[in-house]
Amino acid sequence: MLQNNSPTRCISAGRVSLLIWCSAFFACTAYFNTYYNAKAAFKEGQARHMNVLRDNPDSIVVTPPVDAATKYDRTIEKSIKVIETFPKAKKWHDDALLLLGKAHFYKKEMLKAIRRFRQLEQEFPASPLLPEAFLYLGKAYIEEGNLDKAEEVLSLAEKRYPQLNNDHEITLLFITIAIRREGKSQAIRLLEKTAKSIKSENLRIDLLMRTAELYIDLKQYGKAIIILKKTPRRKEFLRQSYRMDKALLTCYRAIDSLTNAYNLINAMIAQKNYDEYMDEMLFQKGGILYAMGEIDEAAKVYRKLTAGIDSASVSGDTSNFKARALLELALIYQKNKEDYRKAQSYLKLASAARDTGTNRLAKNRLTAMERLSKLRADGGTADSLTGQRLFSIGELFRFELEEPDSAFEQFVTISRDTAMDTALIPKALCQAALIARDQLHDTLQSDSIFRLIINRYPATEYAKTGQYELALPLTIKTRKDSALEAYRHAEKLFYEENDVKGAIRAFFNLSKDYSDLPVAPKSLFAAAWFSDNVLLKKKTAKMLYEKICDKYPETAYCNDQAKPRIKIVIDTLEKLERLRKENERKRPARKEKRRISKEKAGKQPDSISITGETVEDDDSESMKTEEIDSEILSDATKDTVQPIPAGSVTIPVSADSARQKIPVSSSVSDSAGR
Repeated sequence: MLQNNSPTRCISAGRVSLLIWCSAFFACTAYFNTYYNAKAAFKEGQARHMNVLRDNPDSIVVTPPVDAATKYDRTIEKSIKVIETFPKAKKWHDDALLLLGKAHFYKKEMLKAIRRFRQLEQEFPASPLLPEAFLYLGKAYIEEGNLDKAEEVLSLAEKRYPQLNNDHEITLLFITIAIRREGKSQAIRLLEKTAKSIKSENLRIDLLMRTAELYIDLKQYGKAIIILKKTPRRKEFLRQSYRMDKALLTCYRAIDSLTNAYNLINAMIAQKNYDEYMDEMLFQKGGILYAMGEIDEAAKVYRKLTAGIDSASVSGDTSNFKARALLELALIYQKNKEDYRKAQSYLKLASAARDTGTNRLAKNRLTAMERLSKLRADGGTADSLTGQRLFSIGELFRFELEEPDSAFEQFVTISRDTAMDTALIPKALCQAALIARDQLHDTLQSDSIFRLIINRYPATEYAKTGQYELALPLTIKTRKDSALEAYRHAEKLFYEENDVKGAIRAFFNLSKDYSDLPVAPKSLFAAAWFSDNVLLKKKTAKMLYEKICDKYPETAYCNDQAKPRIKIVIDTLEKLERLRKENERKRPARKEKRRISKEKAGKQPDSISITGETVEDDDSESMKTEEIDSEILSDATKDTVQPIPAGSVTIPVSADSARQKIPVSSSVSDSAGR
């Protein structure tokens, strides 16, 4: 056999080896580049996310800005490619898994993050990245709300990798768990204990800050003030220092120490290092001056903050303090200076703000002011306004414009007008009494008005409100009380006394006697349902269902219950009519057959009517609505009372009834009928 040692053969073998080497090299390069791109994208995302994270130092993670989220998405895409495209034995597989889990974590996709950290633990049990993965796994469980699991993971991590707690990071996470469990006192103890053993001054100050904020949450302002005043401020820790001063300012305002608050805010404004917070500090100063009663000075500060602002520039106010200052200016001109025109000009500017909370409040107040102008204009002078229009103005002042003094005067004016609708007077007096008690904090005035209502209008719900507010025995019976009592009586007739006809009549009469109350459509539906499903009086039921939609078309009793039942009843009546005609057609033949059968048996035919298989509706004749109650009381021997089928459409029952033998319908709640 000849040996093939030709130069051509050697060259070919060399080329193959070179190709294999090149292929491996480029595959490795592609693999490395994919991982490198994933890591680079994550670092860029972190850099953009960091500003938000720095502003929320007590949060484990906050929603990333859009540009950071985009980088995290690229991290996820490239990391998945590393894991799925290249062999598991490759060097950077565990790195890619950790990177993937962290990207999901910072995007607040906690379930996906947990799955990837667990995958890293299972597939690479010897990876040097496991300590970091455990730390992030514990954080993810905290954010997911699974605090027991978080505590379990972090306890295991502390035991396996004690170096993780060199900077007290695990301890701080345990503190976070305690806070999330509303164990703020326990968290304070942990923070104070940890702060004593901390070597890093930056971290120690941060722990003291968090302790003070927990005391503020617990409204223990004195303890918070002691910590905040003795904790040093450092120029190199600017954000920390500002945060402490801001918390101290919160404490002073909370305990009404306005002079201390005013001196502190002036000192903060004088601090050149705090210039980046100037908008917020000016806004705070305006609020302190207003609380001190210095209205003009407060307005001056707010005007300084909003100088040169217009509808275009306010939409670019990223801090939102300029927009909020515009709203405060509007309130000053509305409430303190009674200059609605100026107030509206500031509200229009505030309504263009990017801050949704501020612009919504501004728009709502603008709308209320426009409604007020329209109500006043429609009625001419105040003396010629109708009672209802006057009442609407009072409600605007009370609920939307937040002017309790004006609202109180408005309702008192209504009560003094002898030409006013008598039903409106106790209602207006009740509003005035509530305003005096809740907003003007004048309990003597409030109690006096409530007693006046009880004495002059004893049979009204407002007198009952007065008894309740004065903590008196509830002796007054209103129409609503009477209606509820009548409804319970109708229920009792059916459930306890088995008087179906009596119950239907009671429900029907209730709907007539209290037609203006929410119980009316509810009672009418009860009468219709029993007529339909218990007495099987389909025509009566149809008329009652139609009456519900005729009188109360917007209620759930019409739309959700009566309308579907009308169609069912009509179909049933049509079937009954077809059966009746069929029976009429067959009756002569059946009669003849029975006659022949009797003759063969040697009997004479009798004159008793033959019932045969006749199936017909008791309500075959049409009736007027006024005749329904008398029809219900017709000869009971013609009515077949049927047991109520399980799971059928149900009538609503009163909320306090203990006899709900018919299950409550999910489509018509009891509250909808009240």
